[in-house]
Parts: sequence; structure tokens; C-alpha cells
Amino acid sequence: MLQIGPICRYVEDIPLVAEVMGGENASPLRLADAADLKKTRVFYMEGIKGLSTVMSLGCEMKSALLKAVEHLEGEFDIEAIRIDLPLFSKAVEMETASLSVKGVPRHGEYLLSLKGDKGCINWVTEIPKLLTGNSVHTAGGLFFAAFDSLDRTTEEEKTKTIKLRERLSRQLNELLGDDGILLFPSWPHTAPFHNQPVFAPFNLAYTCIFNVLTLPTIQCPMGVVASHNCDRLLIAAAKEISEAFGGWTPPWEH
Repeated sequence: MLQIGPICRYVEDIPLVAEVMGGENASPLRLADAADLKKTRVFYMEGIKGLSTVMSLGCEMKSALLKAVEHLEGEFDIEAIRIDLPLFSKAVEMETASLSVKGVPRHGEYLLSLKGDKGCINWVTEIPKLLTGNSVHTAGGLFFAAFDSLDRTTEEEKTKTIKLRERLSRQLNELLGDDGILLFPSWPHTAPFHNQPVFAPFNLAYTCIFNVLTLPTIQCPMGVVASHNCDRLLIAAAKEISEAFGGWTPPWEH
């Protein structure tokens, strides 16, 4: 779902992918170490609240979340703790501030060149092309180019947002530690139709928040989050959830 990274059909493939992609930097992940879910602390959030531009959590997504919580509680005799972190409502601002780095090309410049050295795309003239099927750019790409170019956030406001981002990062890392995971919905509703996310663009808050916090996550399809270098906990939790609820199945079996 709006994925720009590796996708595996089966949880068993994730450690291998992580080893290959991590190379020499994969050792701190301790992927070979066993993870005991009976000793793992489990937290969960029922979506992002206090953000009017994001769709509220759908019944199916909430049900999937609670089923995963109930399964882990029953299977490992633990008590999951429901939490709410108000700073999650700043997810979109954090994403914008994190992308606005001096000397780094803006989104509209990346659309013309991966080096950002060919100027900025003219999204005003590209949108009519998009509507007539003549644009080589996606609707999402053009939307974010427009959003980025119209952003009037001051440097002072961006600095303040970055400080909030760092505060939230500390909160989550201290909360989860080396033995905690957070269950979090992957998206506010079930898989959208092609191009449907363009009409609710700020739903990206559900995924971008963990990008800006640089925390490891796995979608299986429920989102599981851990602190830095605790990917082994994610893989163990994802494996348990997949085994309990069926994991990936071919479309023709539905």
C-alpha cells in the first residue's frame, strides 16, 4: 500500500531480505537472536486522533487491530496496553519539515531528475495533462509537488516541528525499549482502489510518521513497530500474527 520498499509474501523471507539489504550494517539488528514474545511488552494505538485532515479509523481496521491484540494476550499470557500519543497529530507537519532540508532538492525537483539538477516541475501545466492522460507523472507525485511548492511554513515553525519530532522519537524509544512492540493500523481503511489515495492525501500520516521517526516497522498487514535495532521482535510478532490469521494467500483463494 503506497510502498516504496521491499515487499515479501511470507514473513520467513524478511530476515534474508534484511541481511542482504543491510550488508555489513545488519549485525546490530541481531536477527539471529531468538525473540521471546512471552517477555515482550505490547502496546497498541487505535489510529491517529486530533487530525481533521485524516480519515477516522474504519471498523474493519479497528477490528483487525483488536483481534491481533487479543491473540497476543491470550497466546502469551500478557496484557497489552492501549496508549494515545498526542504528538501523532503532527505527523503531516513533521513529514513536511523533515523533507524541507537546505541544500536538498524539493519534491518537484525530484520529479524531473533524481539529482534534482534540472529545475522544478510546473505542476500547474502538468495537471491538465494528467486529466487527459498525457502526463508521465502520477497524480500523487503532482499533488505533493503542488503541496510542497505552496508550503509557506517559516523556518522558525519548521525548527519547532523538528523539536516536536525529536521529542516524539524519544517518547517512543523510551516506551518500547529493547522488549516492546507497538501495534498500529497500517491505514485508516482497507486497501484503496487505484488512485483513490489522491482524494485523501493526508492519510499518509499513518505511514509517514514512522518514516520521519526512523523506526522499523512491518505491515503483516497490521502495522508492528519497534525501537531502533529491534527488528527481531517485529519479525517474531509478524510471524505469530501471520500464522494465527493465515498470512498472505493467493487472490484466487479469496
